[in-house]
Formats: sequence, C-alpha cells, structure tokens
Amino acid sequence: LDTTLIIEGGAFTGAIATQLGGSIRARGADLTLQGVTFADNATSGSGGHLAATDGVITISDSRFSGGEAQTSGGGLWFTGAV
Repeated sequence: LDTTLIIEGGAFTGAIATQLGGSIRARGADLTLQGVTFADNATSGSGGHLAATDGVITISDSRFSGGEAQTSGGGLWFTGAV
C-alpha cells in the first residue's frame, strides 16, 4: 500500500499523544510538510511533534517549537528507512 500525505499550511498546537508523535505519526507513508507550524505538542513516547517510520519525509518552510517527548526526539523522531 503506497500512501502519501501532503500538508500545506496550518498549525498543530497543544496536541498530546500517549505513544508516538504528539501531532503526527506516519508509518510507511511519504509525508510532505510545507509551511506548517508545530507548537507545544507532547507525547509519553517518542517524537513530540512528529514520529515517522519507513517512509520519505520532506519538510520545508515549517516551524517547530516547544515539543516534548518522554522517551526520545522532543521535536522529531525518525526510524527505519526514512
């Protein structure tokens, strides 16, 4: 299954996750973020703003601030063939 997600503009603020990726968890997907703001997101796992595994991640003109993760990757966390 080939999956592509494109997000242009917008904001993810104050999101809380209990496992991976405070705002976004991308697993095996191609993800493009353009002009997106991430602020004050958190997770009890990894990737305060974004957690991604086994996909292509493209980020441009985006802002990350105040991300928290209890395990690893306060802002971003990538693993596998990313």
